[in-house]
Amino acid sequence: MRRRLGWLCIVPALAAIASIQTALEPIEKVEAAVSATPDYPAATWIPASLANYSYANRPHDRQINLIVIHDIEGSYASAIATFQDPARAGSAHYVIGAQGQVAQMVQEHDIAWHAGNWDYNTRSIGIERTTPASSVARTITPTPVRTGTGPTT
Repeated sequence: MRRRLGWLCIVPALAAIASIQTALEPIEKVEAAVSATPDYPAATWIPASLANYSYANRPHDRQINLIVIHDIEGSYASAIATFQDPARAGSAHYVIGAQGQVAQMVQEHDIAWHAGNWDYNTRSIGIERTTPASSVARTITPTPVRTGTGPTT
């Protein structure tokens, strides 16, 4: 599987040996990532760095059957900034703020790098919540997941 950033690095070589359409395909994918709309309508689309996730065509090439939820020891803004940093090598599909803000940073059909395990990453949706570990309100109930209401706090 190719990372988008890797595709961008080989565009000049492809242009020299392939048709213009083939060479422009990675650029079209980058433009789509930058101008994408969120899968969850209540979310704001804020793209992660293209260097921090893998392009995929899920569920066609891999089935999504897990949701991985992390608590952020920081703010909503710091999580977004972290995933937009190309040196971070990490991302999540969604970031949920303490005030209920929802940002989608990676399209659900793509593979976010959030679980620390490639197998889990390839078959899951990653959600980062701004709930510090010291917080008493750390309960996560499975009901919203089962009802399909989208990301929840």
